[in-house]
Amino acid sequence: MAQSALAEATLTVASEIALESAGVKEVQSNSLPFAVLGLGRLGHTGMDFGSDLDLLIVFDDEQPWPPSSLAHLSSTGPESNAYAGQEFYANLTSQIIRVLSSITREGLLYRIDLRLRPEGKSGPIAVGLSGLVAYLENRASAWEHSAYLKAREVAGDPDFGKRVRQLICDISLETSSQNRSLREELREMRERQVKEKTRGEGFNIKLGRGGMSDVYFITRYLQLRDRIYFPADLGTTALISHLGEQGALDKESTDSLFRGYKFLRGLDHWMRLLMDHPSPVIPASTVALQDISRSMGIESLEEFDRQLAHHTGSIRAVHDLVFG
Repeated sequence: MAQSALAEATLTVASEIALESAGVKEVQSNSLPFAVLGLGRLGHTGMDFGSDLDLLIVFDDEQPWPPSSLAHLSSTGPESNAYAGQEFYANLTSQIIRVLSSITREGLLYRIDLRLRPEGKSGPIAVGLSGLVAYLENRASAWEHSAYLKAREVAGDPDFGKRVRQLICDISLETSSQNRSLREELREMRERQVKEKTRGEGFNIKLGRGGMSDVYFITRYLQLRDRIYFPADLGTTALISHLGEQGALDKESTDSLFRGYKFLRGLDHWMRLLMDHPSPVIPASTVALQDISRSMGIESLEEFDRQLAHHTGSIRAVHDLVFG
């Protein structure tokens, strides 16, 4: 939680610096109709050392441009139109990225990932709300709907951000409820992820079978299937418990996912903290594994291997039960 709070505070400051660079001074970000939404780990308050910031920048393209707070920046000429608004927010996003990814004497602040935006790398870096809604309703994949369930406003106009988040969740849940291939599409996406991302290396605690991605695919699929809204900021363990309470998971599956995910998150934390660079792949070094296992309160590598096999096997069993 502390790492996520730090990232949010950094995003707020970065947005203020970006606004000033764009010539906007003494104007609060909540007076502008734009929002920075966190996805992935930032979305579900799971940030840790070395985590990327998965971001989605959205602005209100149905409002006249320029807003009253920016009237001093624009003339009444042809630039005072929707295209000028798109250009302003694209430049603002670029400035936010520049601030966050700058190299300082203390190193890099954050790596920024905007690939979850509509149309991915080919899409605009700042998206209008009407365009986002149209994309979610008509072109987004099942996997994108599942990923967008973790969207959470983290900077910009908080009221606009809440509106965007609610729209994203409502559309994702509604659209998915009409998708008869939802389970098959997510199952195929997960298997493709395993085959393409885990070749030729040690066990990947995020992407490998029985890893954290299994938990993410299970929980998000059940949310979409049963139209279960759950605030992203409460985190994945709370979501697992909630799905059990709602009857989407039986008690044994709930316990397996809860305990397995906590084990893997703890392992992920200590791997990030003790290794030279963050990696989800179990290190081959016996010395490194001993340091990690002792930090987790596990006295021997044999016991570590036993617990890892138990939890990943239990998680994968739930995955196979859910996806068939």
